[in-house]
Amino acid sequence: MASDSPRVSVLMVLADSGDGALDAARRALAAPECSELIVLDNASRDGIAQRLAREHADVARVRVLELGANLGFGAAMNRGAAVAQGDWLLLLNPDCLLAADSMSRLLAAAQGEALVGAIVCDAQGRPDAAAWRRAPTLRRVLCMMSGLARFESRWPALAGVNRRDALPDATVSVEALSGALMLLPRAVFARVGGFDAGYFLHFEDLDLCARVRATGTSLRLAGAVRVLHAKGGSSGG
Repeated sequence: MASDSPRVSVLMVLADSGDGALDAARRALAAPECSELIVLDNASRDGIAQRLAREHADVARVRVLELGANLGFGAAMNRGAAVAQGDWLLLLNPDCLLAADSMSRLLAAAQGEALVGAIVCDAQGRPDAAAWRRAPTLRRVLCMMSGLARFESRWPALAGVNRRDALPDATVSVEALSGALMLLPRAVFARVGGFDAGYFLHFEDLDLCARVRATGTSLRLAGAVRVLHAKGGSSGG
């Protein structure tokens, strides 16, 4: 890796996430921008953390930290960020599979200092609804839960959290991003105090987005970057 290349610390939380995490780790490490991979194991019983440690025992830029208990997603990510050395943090679900150029394209979309996400898709290429959404205000949540959001094309005030317009092909400013994959400067993560550990699993990404936006840092969705997301491994565990 060239000395002037951005240094990205990839953080991955395991919670009985399955052997797909092995492929996710290998793909992340293959990116020239990846300066280190930090795996946080939330007391998994599937042996994947230990297998990762064995497979990369001679690779100095791989660290597997066994946390001894299931701390939840946000708290585990905070542990990883506390020891990360990269200029950037890539918060990556263990079921997200990067393409060879995903990391470089996300860095380009960040344009110096931004929280950036990609469009995560299933194996059939269908985008996850969480990839294209708005901040969850009370009105939007109520419209979504009541079904009124389906009329937003006629009455925009009834818009819900998930957007119904076409997915962008370019990089666009957004209010919220999916926690399945987030890239941001380590300094920005530290500035907002990381994740709120009070969220054990789910909604911690939306909370982080809100606090990052409150600092004046922009959120961007790299619409041209599509990442395979085999959703739900850790959630099921």
